[in-house]
Amino acid sequence: MQAEMGPAHMPPAPRTPCLPRSGDFLGEAMGSELFNCRRFIGPQHHHHHHHHHHHHHHHEGHMVEDMLSADDVSCSSSQVSAKSEKNMADFDGEESGCEEELVQINSHAELTSHLQQHLPNLASIYHEHLAQGPAVHKHQYSGHAVTDINLDNVCKKGSTLLWDLVQDEDAIHLSEGLINEAEKLLCSLVCWFTDRQIRMRFIEGCLENLAHHRSVVVSLRLLPKLFGTFQQFGSSYDTHWITMWAEKELHMMKLFFEDLLHYIQEVREQRHKFALYGHSAEVQVRLQFLTCVFSTLGSPDHFRLSLEQVDILWHCLVEDSECYDDALHWFLNQVRSKDQHAMGMETYKHLFLEKMPQLKPETISMTGLNLFQHLCNLARLATSAYDSGSNCELCGMDQLWGIALRAQSADISRAAIQYINSYYINGKTGLEKEQEFISKCMESLMIASGNLEKDPHSSLTIIERGLLMLKTHLEAFRRRFAYHLRQWQIEGTGISSHLKALSDKQSLPLRIVCQPAGLPDKMTIEMYPSDQVADLRAEVTHWYENLQKEQLNQQAQLQEFGQSSRQGDFPGGLMGPVRMISSGHELTTDYDEKTLHELGFKDMQMVFVSLGAPRRERKGEGVQLPASCLPPPQKDNIPMLLLLQEPHLTTLFDLLEMLACFKPPSAERAMENAESMQSEELHLHAENLSRRVWELLMLLPTCPNMLLAFQNISEETGSDGLCWKDLLRIKSPHKLLYALEIIEALGKPNRRIRRESTGSYSDLYPDSDDSSEDQIENSKNSWSCKFVSSGGLQLLLEIFNSAILEPKDQESWTVWLLDCLACLLKLICQFAVDPADLDLAYHDVFAWSGLSDTQRKRAWPGKSRKAAGDHGKGLHIPRLTEVFLGLVQGTNLIQRLINVAYTYDNLAHRALKAQSDHRSRHEVTHYSMWLLVSWAHCCSLVKSSLADSDHLHDWLKKLTLLVPETAVRHEACNGLYKLSLSGLEGGESINRSFLLLAASTLLKFLPDAQALKPLRVEDCEEEPLLRTGCKEYFWLLCKLIDNIHVKDASQTTLLDLDALARHLADCIRSREILDQQDGNVEDDGLTGLLRLATSVVKHKPPFKFSREGQEFLRDVHNLLFMLPSLKDRQQPKCKSHSARAAAYDLLVEMVKGSVENYRLLHNWVMSQHMQASHAPYKWDYWPHDDVRAECRFVGLTNLGATCYLASTIQQLYMIPEARQAVFTAKYAEEIKHKTTLLELQKMFTYLMESERKAYNPGRSVRPTPWTSCLSTLASRRT
Repeated sequence: MQAEMGPAHMPPAPRTPCLPRSGDFLGEAMGSELFNCRRFIGPQHHHHHHHHHHHHHHHEGHMVEDMLSADDVSCSSSQVSAKSEKNMADFDGEESGCEEELVQINSHAELTSHLQQHLPNLASIYHEHLAQGPAVHKHQYSGHAVTDINLDNVCKKGSTLLWDLVQDEDAIHLSEGLINEAEKLLCSLVCWFTDRQIRMRFIEGCLENLAHHRSVVVSLRLLPKLFGTFQQFGSSYDTHWITMWAEKELHMMKLFFEDLLHYIQEVREQRHKFALYGHSAEVQVRLQFLTCVFSTLGSPDHFRLSLEQVDILWHCLVEDSECYDDALHWFLNQVRSKDQHAMGMETYKHLFLEKMPQLKPETISMTGLNLFQHLCNLARLATSAYDSGSNCELCGMDQLWGIALRAQSADISRAAIQYINSYYINGKTGLEKEQEFISKCMESLMIASGNLEKDPHSSLTIIERGLLMLKTHLEAFRRRFAYHLRQWQIEGTGISSHLKALSDKQSLPLRIVCQPAGLPDKMTIEMYPSDQVADLRAEVTHWYENLQKEQLNQQAQLQEFGQSSRQGDFPGGLMGPVRMISSGHELTTDYDEKTLHELGFKDMQMVFVSLGAPRRERKGEGVQLPASCLPPPQKDNIPMLLLLQEPHLTTLFDLLEMLACFKPPSAERAMENAESMQSEELHLHAENLSRRVWELLMLLPTCPNMLLAFQNISEETGSDGLCWKDLLRIKSPHKLLYALEIIEALGKPNRRIRRESTGSYSDLYPDSDDSSEDQIENSKNSWSCKFVSSGGLQLLLEIFNSAILEPKDQESWTVWLLDCLACLLKLICQFAVDPADLDLAYHDVFAWSGLSDTQRKRAWPGKSRKAAGDHGKGLHIPRLTEVFLGLVQGTNLIQRLINVAYTYDNLAHRALKAQSDHRSRHEVTHYSMWLLVSWAHCCSLVKSSLADSDHLHDWLKKLTLLVPETAVRHEACNGLYKLSLSGLEGGESINRSFLLLAASTLLKFLPDAQALKPLRVEDCEEEPLLRTGCKEYFWLLCKLIDNIHVKDASQTTLLDLDALARHLADCIRSREILDQQDGNVEDDGLTGLLRLATSVVKHKPPFKFSREGQEFLRDVHNLLFMLPSLKDRQQPKCKSHSARAAAYDLLVEMVKGSVENYRLLHNWVMSQHMQASHAPYKWDYWPHDDVRAECRFVGLTNLGATCYLASTIQQLYMIPEARQAVFTAKYAEEIKHKTTLLELQKMFTYLMESERKAYNPGRSVRPTPWTSCLSTLASRRT
């Protein structure tokens, strides 16, 4: 053998050009590096193949001859052809059959230039199979060289270099990039062969790897590519044929699933070594293989997975936690892709009924939910023809309910809720499943509430999801059937929500002008931006039908008199739906669920109305018709009315009470902070959910039994046995609040806009019909009078005085107690107001929102130039009825009002933060103070009782200083101001003495007010600040002192103004400087002291004209005009706008009526403006333009061509080390640039400390050797 392969038979010429080309064969993969792979393959292959070559010489000859014909080879790809010439001298001297093989192939280069390009691609496959002797002629090449190839061995180790490289045992020693390139080259090489036998041998090799559980990933990646190469070769051997051949002859799927089971078992037993690929990559490759095999192009439609194979897939992959989602995604693609046929309907049914229920609702992923929904839709389609309520569908819906209620992910739960809502609302036969939906929801809520004590966390989650499902369901129902709901409302049988009937709409109405086609009539309809297009369509349809009836009546009258009339305006009834066109676009029924705001409707927008032909019915699966095209729903199936029925309504109220009173069992024994925090979280979560239940109740119509009991007010029991007084004696604050809101809606004066179209609005309440405003007012007042005369007001006062709505000792106020108390106080105020003063009280009682008051900035007394003799003439306090005054005489109402005005006792900051979103505490303070002010205005005994009360001192301190919410503190001080100033124009001494008492009591808190420190402005921009403050305290105190009577100003028993003025002067002098120049911190305490001193000085105390007063005047002048120095950089004390304005007001007040004070201040101001006091300014100098920039950096003035030097100096200044070097440099006589260094230090000092916008270097920038100075400085530092 070796003799035959000697040099005598080897032509020397082709060896030289062949070697470089072989070295470049893997050039793209290896780049500029060369890898010797022989040590991985082993030298033993060569001897084996020399033997084998003689053995198969004859009976393989014809196959190889066909395979290597020039025509066939020319069809192969050239994308891996070598182009570069690289030096392979390093391989000279090594025994390599590959080199001899390349020489043999290269000797035939003269046959054709095409062969010379492509034949090197074959070199790695036919390793040592070609004859080693010379072959010059074509037939010698075909007859001798080719007959040596054995196709059975192409996948054997050592036969194909690239195949060996990508096998796991060899690939593990190579880099990742080299492995990928080798795989690409192997794929290109094999897949472009025209002879199918070679490709089939590689398919066999891949499946053999699969059978032996080796190199599975690369084999499964190659197989689909090999199958895909058969699609271009005629009809007999296409992709389907090769796939089925692999399945029938080689048992491909059997081997695949056996390997899958083996692999998963190794992984679960932790025996698998993830050397090349991770677990996710291993699984992805297997799933991708299945996707390719079972695609339309990959195999015939009848080729599918068996149930057993699907079970193996599920068991191996879906039950694996890491690749769970990938497997479900593959199943989802199978269900929704028409290009996949791995499973049929029976398999889907098996998945739906047997496998999907195994997924836990708590941990299901979004992919799993999507798969479940698609399987659910398939089950509905499959069973809709013969059984609409099949077990499949019921099973699927049960699991969907579980996902919606118990999924850990909120997004997954929300998606399931959306699907369930769509399923029940958009059912093909209407709303026949609504009862089932409501029952399921309520049952879930009851079960969860029963487990609240055992497992609070999961129970609260289920309750939250159930409430969300109910709320979104009701909102979706209202959107879907808005057209029919509006039509019923127009006809007077509307289903209005409790909240809508309770409160007027806040937004301004839109006037829509309707113009019918071909008619001059126009109609203006008032809608709201939140109304839907379906609402507008219902209004327009109702109006158009009435217009049609009028036209028909006119035609009938004309025909009676024998006159001809225009025919065809309205062809006997509305033929087709009403068409509406606005702004050039038709408002089709597809827009019905859009709001007018979303479509950009404006006031007085024109809508053209006409009758159109009915639109063609849309065909196709799942097409949803607009609700306006459907018949109205049956009222027995409307979800709002179903929830009003028993026991559902009682269940909701019980759940509400349970959540509001819920206290976690771990709270009592929580020893660690973590447990205590978790317990508090659960409590706040339960309280928040109780608000959700209340919001749900607000979406329902008012309970008809309770409404009827209050409408038929009488002293005796109603006809149905429900007495309205019993409804108010309920101990539950939630049911009491519900009843109080019904009373509020029935007794509230209605102020409707007069332009509203009649007949378009019909509330649930009979007294609010759209007739005329006078009748409305009369009906409201008559009901209110009937309520008061029946003992309603007395009962409300009894509830308030009984203190059942106040928390017990050591407990804090809850939102529910505050809500109920606010509504109760509001009703007492409404029924207590004298009817003659209704207009006066309307804003503060009936229509009070608090927004305008809290948003309006209150002016300080220093800015209001009211004379002291006004005495609150601007106060308009309504009178109260004699009935109310008689009822409250001799009761403890004053003590109750004092107690409820401050509602922060025993309240943790975390709970306060949660409650601050609700405005009920604000309302309680407003209505309690309003009632106290109005009562005190009518009865002088109220102020006497307050003055004698032991609680007055604490009450005033709490309201003015200790309330942590600014809006509530503002409201309390406003109420105290009105209380103190009411009745001053009268002659009763109690009013003046109460004013002095209140002022003197407030002054006792002055040290506490001064102790409150301000916060930075940006600290309270993101969320409302919950902390005490003194701004409102000083405002109230200034107001009270401003209104002290002239006769009381000189007395010293209750309030000594002269001593107060001296004390305030000391306080202002000793006040530390807290104001900051940038305005981020404003000292409200300093501003308040200055304004309080101004109010005191207005009464001209002796201090104003004394020597001490003149010294104080100088101090106030310095508060404004003292400049900062190196010793005291914080000056002046007054920096904020408010503090400086207050100081100016105090200066003005100090010189009023005092010539000496005026002379002193005048001299100080004049000296401030004398030329000698400072360097002169330019004539156009404006100080504000020259202040330091907000960024707090100081610039350098450009003196002309000095910008480069200025920028260099500024860059040096910005370097901390350089800045420190300049400041700490020492002077010495021998220093070369002493003057320059001095100027540089001066410049740096100005850049740090100056309050100007820029510093003028002046004499510093003269022709001086700056560079050498800086280098000297640097050398000294080093």
